[in-house]
Amino acid sequence: MLFTDLTVADIHDESGNEGIADFWQIGLEHILADDSEAAQASLLLPFLNIDSEAEEEFLQSSLIEYLQGAARQQEDNGSLENSYKILSFAQDLFPNDINNLLHSIDVAMHIEMFEFDMLIERHFLSLLVDAEADSIDHNRLYGVVQRSLRLFHAELGASLSASFFPDLIKLFLEKTSDRNRGVEMVLEESFLLGQQRFLKNLRILLLEVCLEMCSEEKRFQVICQLSTATAYSGQFTKSMQLAEQLYEEYQGSSCLYRMMASHNLLHCLMEAGDWQRIPVVAELHQENIWQLVTHNDSDPEELGMMISSEFFLNYIYDRPKSQHQLRNSIGKIVAPLAIKNVRKMIPSQPAIAVNPEKKILNIGYVASTLTKHSVGWLSRWLFAHHSCEDFKIFIYNVNQNDQDSFNRKYFRDRADWSHYFGIGAAAVVKQIQADEIDILVDMDSSTLSTTYEVMCCKPAPIQVTWLGWDASGCPGIDYFIADPYVLPLEAEEYYQAKIWRLPQTYVAVNGFEVDTPTKRREDYGIPADAIVYLCGQKSYKHNPDILRLQMQIIREVPNSYLLVKLRGDRDSLMNTYQTLAQEVGITMDRLRFLDSDPDEYTHRANLHIADVVLDTFPYNGATTTLETIWAGVPMVTKVGESFFARNSYAFLTNVGISAGVAHSDEEYVDWGIELGNNLELRQQISGKMIHSRKNSPLWNIKQFTMEMENAYRKMWTIHQSRQGGGTSI
Repeated sequence: MLFTDLTVADIHDESGNEGIADFWQIGLEHILADDSEAAQASLLLPFLNIDSEAEEEFLQSSLIEYLQGAARQQEDNGSLENSYKILSFAQDLFPNDINNLLHSIDVAMHIEMFEFDMLIERHFLSLLVDAEADSIDHNRLYGVVQRSLRLFHAELGASLSASFFPDLIKLFLEKTSDRNRGVEMVLEESFLLGQQRFLKNLRILLLEVCLEMCSEEKRFQVICQLSTATAYSGQFTKSMQLAEQLYEEYQGSSCLYRMMASHNLLHCLMEAGDWQRIPVVAELHQENIWQLVTHNDSDPEELGMMISSEFFLNYIYDRPKSQHQLRNSIGKIVAPLAIKNVRKMIPSQPAIAVNPEKKILNIGYVASTLTKHSVGWLSRWLFAHHSCEDFKIFIYNVNQNDQDSFNRKYFRDRADWSHYFGIGAAAVVKQIQADEIDILVDMDSSTLSTTYEVMCCKPAPIQVTWLGWDASGCPGIDYFIADPYVLPLEAEEYYQAKIWRLPQTYVAVNGFEVDTPTKRREDYGIPADAIVYLCGQKSYKHNPDILRLQMQIIREVPNSYLLVKLRGDRDSLMNTYQTLAQEVGITMDRLRFLDSDPDEYTHRANLHIADVVLDTFPYNGATTTLETIWAGVPMVTKVGESFFARNSYAFLTNVGISAGVAHSDEEYVDWGIELGNNLELRQQISGKMIHSRKNSPLWNIKQFTMEMENAYRKMWTIHQSRQGGGTSI
């Protein structure tokens, strides 16, 4: 037949004759049978009788529509592989169809067949440039860009040039139908990129594109992220310029924006380690928070900054009562706003009735830190030992890459169910409710606003904070996991949540993997017979008050050196050390400054360069202290009143060591001198640390897991009794 004046009816109804649709059906069967030559012959045969360009264009669009419809039908039938075959074939026939390419890439990502070469070979950027914005499938474009960023974070796409993603994001924001939503997505995904050292500069490039393209509404948020991203990558001058510019711009604004601007400025100063300016800005920032709380000047869109507003003050002050009062006040403001935001997305659910006969508890863990983060390193062993007879374990990974190998090995593969989410709290809350979680364990505290918002919504009848940070002040939290040492008895007076003290320790691990040392004394010009002290904490913790005590120790111990890891702005930190050294009366040649280690395994190996580790205050080491004890290196720590100022004391107590534990500045200096001068004492402590691997609760993960599970059972019993339930499980 001749195809003149073609219509849709002509293609699909040929009155019993062998028509176009019949040829296409045969071609489709050949595609699925992997016979590409026969498929092409059948699909293109009707084009032989075309008389005009208009007919050809119509037939082409009809064929694409036919193939895409067939692909969607395969997806509906659960066969993504067949869908991908059809879409890939269609892309070969019609390489300039942007929506078919988006569909093809989307399916390839879901069946884990996607490779970044596809974006290059299919000229993805060029097609996006040429496409009319209103003709693009925006949902698929959004999904493909988001997933590409996430996959790139998981494994570096070697075929992509450095400019590929900045160019892609600029085009994406130009073409997307909702630019604010697009910017939000890029901010979220670029945060994940910034977690890897070799992708930090890429994150900055993407944020610079966002700053160029964003609306005024999003500008504050983008500059905040850009200022901290440049600080993370070591571009401290640029970071401070952005933070100071933002701070100045918003001085005449509301309490909320003044607070957020001072928070951002303090954050950048902390990253740089500029301790000459930090105390002044910290006092100003604390005043801004109190003004915010007093005036209740809040914004549902800015909950994240409100939740974390008090975070950095804990590196500066050991004032737990006033800090918790402030934290609890913030929680009272934030919680109703968080609940309101989530209820816009999902309706509130009725409480599930207590089942007194229930034998297996559903335990949910929600966190953004189940990767190579302190929380991930310390919590991974618990998941290996949970009782599968008494508990079902659910993990809610927030803003976590589902391709992360560490996460998969230690968490995803050890849970009964593991879910992954972006930064929206509503989806997490909905899933927790659907899973009927009995006890929900928050492992982030104030680290990430999403988990805080989830806990505000109370999706589980019992909610607990464990490990990630101090108690958050969130009203939705019932219990805070502690032990007999990490919090003083009077903490009950000012904690929002009830303190639940485990009998021995609030954390235990199965040891640490260690690599080969890369640092030697001779590399730093240190004599073999010298006494070496090490302060290996990040710049946040280099509070001048404790640094001054460390230098006093060096002054009093002959032939001693202080090794300091510099993780911040070298000029700012050096100025601080030079000022303190001159004040104390030692020369700078008694100090050695080390670069950061390439990874955690090397860091642990290099601890043996030290004779004594000097802990920081008011924010002690936590993971680093456990690593030091595992390595058998004696340490000096000062005990304070806050959770942050008592971690090292709690851990040392759990290995039976009191030598090096100071309760005042004078004791800190005295212990530092004693350990430096007393080789026999150092050897005794080291031996006791190593021996503790056999008998300390810090390293007995099976016992610790039993104690956590006993706590969960008791919490459930209390809840049952309050609800009129029956006997405990």
